[in-house]
Amino acid sequence: MRSCSRIALLALVSLVCFAAFAAVVPQPGRFDHLVVHDPSALLGTAGETPDQIQGFDAGRAGWTAFRQAHGSAWRVWVDRRSGSPLLATGPGINWFATGQPVTTAQLEDAARRFVTSNERLLGVVSGELAWNPQGSGATDLDHHVLVFDRVVAGVPVEGEQFVLYVTRGSLTSFGATRWGSIPTVPQPALDASAAWDALRAYMALGPQDSTELVEYGQLVLLPVPPGGGGAGATLRYEGPAGGGVTHLLAWRFAVRVDGEAGTWIGKVDAQTGRVIAFFDGDLYDVKGGVYPMSNDQNCGEFGCELAGYPMPYVSVSIAKKQVRTDDMGTFTCGKGAKNSTVRLTGPYVTVSDICGTATVSGNCSNDLDFGASAGTDCTVPAGQSAGDTHAGRSSYYHLNRVKEKARYWLPSNAWVDQLLTDKVNINSTCNAYWNGSVNFYKSGGGCRNTGEIAGVVVHEWGHGMDQNDGGGSDNPSEAYADVVSILQDRRSCVGRGFFASGTCSGYGDSCLNCTGIRDMDWDQRVRHTPATPANFTMVNCGGGGGPCGREVHCESYVPSEAIFDLAFRDLPAAGLDANSAWQLAEKLFYKSRQGSGGSALNCALPSSDGCNVSSWFNKLRNADDDDGNLANGTPHAGAIFAAFGRHAIACGLATDPSNQSTSTCPALAAPVLSATPGAGQVTLSWVAVPGADNYLVLRNDTDCATTSNVIATVPARDTSYVDAGLPAGFGVYYRVQAQGANVACDGPVSACVPSAAQ
Repeated sequence: MRSCSRIALLALVSLVCFAAFAAVVPQPGRFDHLVVHDPSALLGTAGETPDQIQGFDAGRAGWTAFRQAHGSAWRVWVDRRSGSPLLATGPGINWFATGQPVTTAQLEDAARRFVTSNERLLGVVSGELAWNPQGSGATDLDHHVLVFDRVVAGVPVEGEQFVLYVTRGSLTSFGATRWGSIPTVPQPALDASAAWDALRAYMALGPQDSTELVEYGQLVLLPVPPGGGGAGATLRYEGPAGGGVTHLLAWRFAVRVDGEAGTWIGKVDAQTGRVIAFFDGDLYDVKGGVYPMSNDQNCGEFGCELAGYPMPYVSVSIAKKQVRTDDMGTFTCGKGAKNSTVRLTGPYVTVSDICGTATVSGNCSNDLDFGASAGTDCTVPAGQSAGDTHAGRSSYYHLNRVKEKARYWLPSNAWVDQLLTDKVNINSTCNAYWNGSVNFYKSGGGCRNTGEIAGVVVHEWGHGMDQNDGGGSDNPSEAYADVVSILQDRRSCVGRGFFASGTCSGYGDSCLNCTGIRDMDWDQRVRHTPATPANFTMVNCGGGGGPCGREVHCESYVPSEAIFDLAFRDLPAAGLDANSAWQLAEKLFYKSRQGSGGSALNCALPSSDGCNVSSWFNKLRNADDDDGNLANGTPHAGAIFAAFGRHAIACGLATDPSNQSTSTCPALAAPVLSATPGAGQVTLSWVAVPGADNYLVLRNDTDCATTSNVIATVPARDTSYVDAGLPAGFGVYYRVQAQGANVACDGPVSACVPSAAQ
């Protein structure tokens, strides 16, 4: 007889976020006084139409000819410094028949032919474009992202890419993320060894310092303002008369020093040996019990530990044989009772706990339970191993759930399938960070344990997703990670319960109720005013490396508020119910992450807009497009424009046809769902929805009001689904959503139906 058991785990969850350049509670370090912000952050950008730029006669004529050839509805915004398009968007240039299977090689070839035939107009040399296979790919059958990095004479140019979007076989938008003329690449006067010596001298490293070189001597071209920036420099946006863009040849290093926090990035001028940038590159910020949202003991808002949560994908040793639990912590023993042992490790996440190793042993025919207990940090349930901590259990659970979500929405991304190291209970306080692994601190200093808070956990994972979505880091990366937290908890307070007392500062616009790091609902802060680069970033944010040349945590407010507004205000105002609005916002954000990188907005303070190919405004519109024609709008273009326009990071006018909500999708109703519990399973049934081609089955373990993962796609001929392998008595929450043949066409989600297997 085959017997099935399960593993559950005790975890604490909430919303918190940190990032690379500054801790929430700053802790002075040895190298802090040496920080030099990357001068490329001082290159302001602004989207201007060809008609707005004086002396741009040839370029203006070129774009007129382009419209004559490909449709008058094409619109373009140009960077006056290079003449290259920051964003071109329009009715679509057909490359492949709709529904025709397309290979990566075919897409790359079509893109190269397009660039080659338009080199003079684009100001982009096709021979300088290096195909980025990680960033390029399909998010579904109808949407493809094509990313090329710029490499000149074999030297990569930091932050410069050419990106194209193809929807239903048609090129709908494209553009360059910054650009500039590079006539020649000089030979470096210093080799990597001499540059490393210069950096060591700058850091005052001695023989007694033990260092780890994470990156040694990568030669790069760094785009900077004329004069290279330098101390006291401010954001600049100048045309050719003002110098445009200069490219410095530099050696890039990444070093860690024993006893000092951080992974320090140094860039050394390859001609002079001057250190032109130096900064911390770390981005701070079975069954058992889980804190579903926070460890603040606010039980009515999921802030208390709940026992019996499943531990997904954990590895179990049964009589020296390794098996793995499924997504609900269930595993098969085989014949007879055998001894079994489990640790908090699996194919996707492995926990490294300062307090020890979490192990549970027992008879295979019984559940293996990590247990639950009061306390924090290294406190463990009675009789359990030293590493069976709240932070270990909670972070393991939440990291696996958010990786499940990413695997569904980003099928081309390989990183989400790789093993992630999760370090918890680090002997410091009031922070967490990403540096290739996720790292969480113990409680103390007025802060709770960050590995016990779901929002902190998924925020730090969000930094990893940002660095591994194929397009390089978004700017600000803090916004990327903040939005991951917002969507996971469906709350504006990022990291609720992070502070043991008091509320977040709001960078000069104090939070009214949020005990987390930031509150991304502008109406929950003292000024009750939507943040824009002019009224918030320019006023409240100090110097740093954000799109506006300001501190990255502070700059997160503008784009993060736009995504929160889309989910919470503008999609509901357009007619979606609250749960469908959150589900759509999550879909659009994740599907827009493929190959995502560059500035989330244009900024040349006090001006700002979203007229650049890397802008979140452009990315979400492409993810939303249903017909390969951006000129006629998208199904939710009006709501997207309203959300981003409120924060001065949209593109165009509300009255533009491209910013109107138009759809070719059939009207799909919300399924009427019912659930029938059975032995180890729940059977879902629903009434057929006219026009549906598929049904998405969504489930979560916490509550009807929190995020759900898609666990199955059911063809329209079926109106039922059996969710098997469930732990008996453990409550789960289901919804079903109809989807058209065009995957951009979603109906509203059904009402939530709670259930539990018997």
